Amino acid sequence: MDLATMEQKTTDARYKTIYDFEIDALTIVHNVVIYQGVHSTIADMARQMLRDCQYDLMELEQCKDCYRMSNEKSDKYWFCKPCRPNHQLVYAKQKGFPYWPAKVIRVENELYDVRFFGSQHQRAVIEKSHIRPISVNIHTLQVKRTSAWNKACEELKKHQELLTQSLNEPEPRTNTTTTTTTTNTTNTTTTTTTTTTTTTTTPPTRPESDMRSSRDEHEARHTHRLR
Repeated sequence: MDLATMEQKTTDARYKTIYDFEIDALTIVHNVVIYQGVHSTIADMARQMLRDCQYDLMELEQCKDCYRMSNEKSDKYWFCKPCRPNHQLVYAKQKGFPYWPAKVIRVENELYDVRFFGSQHQRAVIEKSHIRPISVNIHTLQVKRTSAWNKACEELKKHQELLTQSLNEPEPRTNTTTTTTTTNTTNTTTTTTTTTTTTTTTPPTRPESDMRSSRDEHEARHTHRLR
């Protein structure tokens, strides 16, 4: 296993889950340590590669649309484009900064992982007590309207416009094919109608707890091998 092989498998869409991808990255680290030594420079590089890989996979788990758009940045409004599912919109206050419009990436133990609107689209973890709903009266936030704050609000407005457009778009129709066969006999005409419906089914999402436990078990097996 090597990076070129992983790249080819990705191009060929041979990875069924992101954990299959992580397993190959872990295998590379295992092989490098076996052949080059646990304290070698190349082993350190392999472990750094694994950390980068696991970070990206974590980001991909949280929101695949955010991950894709933040890497592609196809146009200047990439951050304004809605994700599926849509992110909660809030005003979040980071220490030393005013309330700022943001997307909620996830919430865990009353801590909000948010990404701010504006030029840099920075991330921060904010306590629930410093979160306000996007519908709040802006004057109650006592925000000084700087150029940066105005730019963030412009992005927020653009996002809301695109969000409204996406909500108004009609849902895709189910493809239905109808075949009618008519058989004529002397005294009776029999009509048979067959309807075929094509439906796309999304596989169930694997529970996060199962994901983490599977990853931990795999890492434990590799750690045992290294020892």
